[in-house]
Amino acid sequence: MSMLSRAAQFAPFAALTGYDAALSEEERLSEEWMGPSDSEYGELNRTLQVVLAQIDEHPFVRVKYFRPDGHKLGGSYQECVGRVKHIDLKKRLLFLMDGSGMPLDCIDNITLEG
Repeated sequence: MSMLSRAAQFAPFAALTGYDAALSEEERLSEEWMGPSDSEYGELNRTLQVVLAQIDEHPFVRVKYFRPDGHKLGGSYQECVGRVKHIDLKKRLLFLMDGSGMPLDCIDNITLEG
């Protein structure tokens, strides 16, 4: 028997294909979208109005938003910092100069920086 054939007979055997991937997915944590409170929602709207008024100057902001998980319930909170490029009110999206974007309805907090 050749060395290759002999080695193949001792190779690891996975009886349940995809089982390890399913376990990893289940172990991955996700959070629940809490959304801003009524007072936070009012402050969020006021800040977005200021950002819209200064949109030509591309204000520098810090945005905390919720990114839904594409595979299971929940998601995760993300934070990004940058200059606002554009706000699309029809599609309800905010875009930063670095190309990242987020739905306005998923923004938890936005602050003007510097």
